[in-house]
Amino acid sequence: MQSGVLHKQVDSVVQPRWRRILVRSFAFGALSTTIALPASAQEIPQYGRDRHLGVRECAGGPCHGSATPVGERVKENEHTIWLRRDRHAQAYKTLLTDRSKSIARNYGLKKPAEQSDECLDCHSNNAVNRVEDFRLEDGVGCEACHGGSERWLKTHTSSTRTHQQNLDDGLYPTDDPVRRAELCLSCHLGDEKKFVRHRMLGAGHPRLRFELDSYQVTQPAHFTVDNDYLERGKVATEPVKLWAIGQAVQVRELLEALGDPKRNQDGIWPEFAVLDCYTCHHSMEETRRPSGRGRGLGTDPGTPRLNDSGFLMLRHILVGVDKSATPELRAGILKIHAAVSKSQGNRANVAKSLERFVDLQIPKIVTWNPEADPIRDIAVSLIEEGLAQQYNDYPSAEQAAVAIQSLADTLNGIRPFSDARLRRLNSCIDALLRATQEDDGFQRRSSQFVRALGCARSELIGSGGVGE
Repeated sequence: MQSGVLHKQVDSVVQPRWRRILVRSFAFGALSTTIALPASAQEIPQYGRDRHLGVRECAGGPCHGSATPVGERVKENEHTIWLRRDRHAQAYKTLLTDRSKSIARNYGLKKPAEQSDECLDCHSNNAVNRVEDFRLEDGVGCEACHGGSERWLKTHTSSTRTHQQNLDDGLYPTDDPVRRAELCLSCHLGDEKKFVRHRMLGAGHPRLRFELDSYQVTQPAHFTVDNDYLERGKVATEPVKLWAIGQAVQVRELLEALGDPKRNQDGIWPEFAVLDCYTCHHSMEETRRPSGRGRGLGTDPGTPRLNDSGFLMLRHILVGVDKSATPELRAGILKIHAAVSKSQGNRANVAKSLERFVDLQIPKIVTWNPEADPIRDIAVSLIEEGLAQQYNDYPSAEQAAVAIQSLADTLNGIRPFSDARLRRLNSCIDALLRATQEDDGFQRRSSQFVRALGCARSELIGSGGVGE
């Protein structure tokens, strides 16, 4: 399972986002209000009933293997983009490195990493139903996301074929933001069948982190959203909604893990993988405050604490989507912290109760139409909490930085900033991302992070309102 890097190269992430917004009409984002919620759950492609035929079936020149764009409706170079620029294409090769060999050895795998399901489940398309000569060496290929192609491969290219017909034949709805988030999180967080346990982290596996919008930006798109895309019945989702939906689905999946007895216990220990690594892992020379005390959590120093960065982002999101729901979410967050850190109440029951609440919020976010005032409310809520130094833990600061970037994108799309203000704001966001680029020693850089937040507040919100 690849950890992913939210902002490995800061400049390459920040600048393209602004350029993208400057050429995009905000009316494009409004189209996402027509999203239809899925009628029933669909298994992710890895577990689906349709056979996976392999990347080679998609890579042919007349299909998706052209070196350069060719077609009007379909560019035909999708496989080339994936192969040359998408890190998913290299996922299997990661298992052949010395680091992966060390992880496999430390973890006690009986087979090499490249032969073990524990690794192949996320570093390749380890589908349960695949043809005999399927190549796992191709990594996370086409069908890992789009579904086993045996029923739709020969028909999906027809100009008379609708998107819904392809879905009926087993194509996975990657355009649906909720389903996309569920698919991504099945590896970038884990599910009931594959999960990066704390023991695997202890063996050397990188820490997992996830944010849907930033991941989509850094992963090169091999599709074009145009009139044809929409006319076929596909959904186009505004980036800030991808961020919001990704956060909500991540919280729901984390609560699912907390309520799952198979993932809740590891011998006499809790499953530390769902906790904030940095409550325990830090330099003993660092001066640290009681973890979570400022948020009203009351957790004691040295107490392992739930990684609640997604919960915090969801609470800010609801400020703009449905402010009346924020007190119940805050109460639920306090209860789940008390259950995890203090054994107050049944942890699984508390998690399931909060999961039901989050499930009710996801449809609200899906049908939400991002406008300037709600986006501004979210930004104010998020930044003010940071200025009050409530993001002293690294995961929260990391998520806050990329959240501000996504919010800024959307605000600039609604009411474009002047060129001068845009440059200043981009500089502030650059500082935020640099302050959170590395987890080691973040405590020493926390003051830089707070200063960058103040800079972003001045440029993003200011005293005269958004976009002035």
